[in-house]
Amino acid sequence: MYRYVVIDDEMLIRKNIIKKTSSLELPLAFVGEAGNGEEGLELLQREEPGIVLTDMRMPVMDGVSLLQSAAAMSPGRQWIVISGYSDFEYTREAINANVAGYILKPFDRQELHDVLTKAIRLIEQHRRDHEARLDTELKLELANLSIWMCRKQSDTPPYSGWLQESAALRSLCAAQAFAVAVAAADISAVGSHRPAPGILAMAHPERAEAAILIGTSALASGPGAASGALASFLAGRTFASAPITAAVSGEFHRVSDLPAAYRQAVELLENRPYRAEPGVISASRDNPPPAGAADEHDIPVWPQTNELLFAIESGRVDEAERLSGQLFDYFRRQ
Repeated sequence: MYRYVVIDDEMLIRKNIIKKTSSLELPLAFVGEAGNGEEGLELLQREEPGIVLTDMRMPVMDGVSLLQSAAAMSPGRQWIVISGYSDFEYTREAINANVAGYILKPFDRQELHDVLTKAIRLIEQHRRDHEARLDTELKLELANLSIWMCRKQSDTPPYSGWLQESAALRSLCAAQAFAVAVAAADISAVGSHRPAPGILAMAHPERAEAAILIGTSALASGPGAASGALASFLAGRTFASAPITAAVSGEFHRVSDLPAAYRQAVELLENRPYRAEPGVISASRDNPPPAGAADEHDIPVWPQTNELLFAIESGRVDEAERLSGQLFDYFRRQ
C-alpha cells in the first residue's frame, strides 16, 4: 500500500479529496491530513508518506515553502499539487519543483485517478532505480572484498575499517558472527549477490568457476548457527546438474578475520578426499582441518593439484585431461 496525506486549509476540500481517493480502488492508505504547510511539514516528518496531495495557497506556510522545506526529506516522495485557476504563479512553482502532477479545482474522480496512478508509477520507478544503484554498488564492494580476502596471508593488508564506510556492506560489519564458504561453481549457481537474507555471494577473483559466500548471524542464532545455516543453504543448490561441492568455515566474530575464514574453507576443500561424492563439508573453528591432512585416497602433493581438482569439480573435461597427463608425468619422475 502507498501511504498518502492531504494538506489543504479548507476542511471540506480535504474531506472531499479523501472521500474521492478512497473510492478509486487504488493501493492507497490514508495516514493523515493538515490545514497548512507548517502542520503539513510536521505530518510528513511523523508519517513519512509516499504521496502528498497539497494545496498551494495556504496560511502560515504556503505550498511553495512546504515543497522547498520538504524537498530533501524523501527524494522518492511524489507530490500532487491542487490549485485554483487563478493560482498560476503557484502552479508554475510546483512545475519547477518537479512534482508528479497538478489538478485544478474543481476536479473529478478520473482526474484524481490519473494523477495518483502516475504518482504510484513514479514511486515504483524510483524504487527500481534505487535498487539498481545499490546493486551496482554492492557488486563493486564485493569485488573489492573478494580480492582482499583471497590474497596470500603474507600479502593481506591489515584491516583498517574500510568496510564500515560501505553502505552496501554495513550489515556485514554489524553481524555478531559469520562464516565463509568456497564453492566449486560459478556465481549463477547460488543466484544473486544476495541469494538469501544474511548471505552475500561473490565471484572468485581468480577462478571463473568458483564462488565465495559469506553467511552472517542474520541467518540464525546460537553458536555455530551462521556456519550451519550457510551449509544448509548450499546443500540445496546444484551446478552442472550435480550437487554443489563446497566447504564452509567455522564461525568467526570479527570482520578482520574474513581472510582467515576464507583460508580455512579453502584448506578444507583442498584436503577433501579425491573420490568423495559432491556435497558440502564444514569445519569447526576450534578444530580446523589439519594442514596437509590426507588419507590413502588423496592425491599426493603436486604443485597443480588445486587446478586439477577445480577442473574436475566444475566439469571442464579438456582441462582435466590435460592436467591429468601432467600428473602422470609427475608420478613417473618420482
